Amino acid sequence: MAISEDGAIVYGLSKAAHCVVQNISPQGACLEVSAPVDPVVIPREFVLYRPSARSIRNCRVIWRSFQRIGVEFK
Repeated sequence: MAISEDGAIVYGLSKAAHCVVQNISPQGACLEVSAPVDPVVIPREFVLYRPSARSIRNCRVIWRSFQRIGVEFK
């Protein structure tokens, strides 16, 4: 489903990066970030928090591009 809502990529003990959830399905999502995707900064596995949906999902990165990340839900 194509949407556009704010989210947060949460990783480590207290680190987070803002993202916009562009597409979402029961299996995964496409996330857009404001800076180029750095695999050192955003790890392979993290938690996606969507405040408007009151949703927390464990994610695994399946692809990365310049400012987008494709994830599958675990």
